[in-house]
Amino acid sequence: MKLRCIEVEGTPEECERFSFARALGADGVAPVVTPKSTVNSNGKNALPDGVSELTTQATNPAARELAEQFVREVLSFGGNVQVRRGKNSKREDGLANHFQFRKVGSRYGAFAYFNPIKQRLLLRLSDVPKGFKFAITRNVQAKDPYKIAMFLTSKDAVEESVKLSRLAYDAT
Repeated sequence: MKLRCIEVEGTPEECERFSFARALGADGVAPVVTPKSTVNSNGKNALPDGVSELTTQATNPAARELAEQFVREVLSFGGNVQVRRGKNSKREDGLANHFQFRKVGSRYGAFAYFNPIKQRLLLRLSDVPKGFKFAITRNVQAKDPYKIAMFLTSKDAVEESVKLSRLAYDAT
């Protein structure tokens, strides 16, 4: 098995100027985005293009705001968090309606999957720690590492989801 890892650092505009960086996404694999912290006109950290594009598909403005708040908080864990859209071979564009959050350098997969349209979060944790009221343990096969699910339906749920995401991030 061959594994090739290439990391390109720069803004999307900087990467677009170089043909090798454009070619990285040419094989149908969604490029991984490790965003730089930029601030938009409303004073909040701007989301990466692919991320903001998907969060805007949440039709309820309140749900969209909660989704964006969650993504910003998770990306604020530091430069070791990568986010990318998942893949879906059944869709014409090949992209799924969820994000994968990964820890750079981790030998595990994503520590969280988030669907901003459904407001559903799956976490790579085996059990819900005490004191968390929004998360539930999923009834899945023993080998499935994403045993915790929650819906981000309120600011309290987002706050709890960030804490649990941090636990999952630290565990990977």
